[in-house]
Amino acid sequence: ASKPFEAIFVSAKTEKNGSCTPLIVVLLGGPHSVMTSDFSKSLAFLTSIGYNLLIVNYRGSLGFGEEALQSLPGKVGHQGMLTLCLALCF
Repeated sequence: ASKPFEAIFVSAKTEKNGSCTPLIVVLLGGPHSVMTSDFSKSLAFLTSIGYNLLIVNYRGSLGFGEEALQSLPGKVGHQGMLTLCLALCF
């Protein structure tokens, strides 16, 4: 997980008396799937009802190229979880 990854944080503008706003972690891509950068009604809805979103494109997804893809054998699942934990620490 020390290799690069991308994440987008979307903040819901609703704060309730200093309390923490709930966070939903959304996974993008992966070695076998792709998510486009189009507008997402479902993600917009989640922010409109008060959820923050952390949208993580973890290492090993197609957008990082062949080297990142080849880093997956023997680490599928484990490498993704390390990336998520690192993203949550930021």
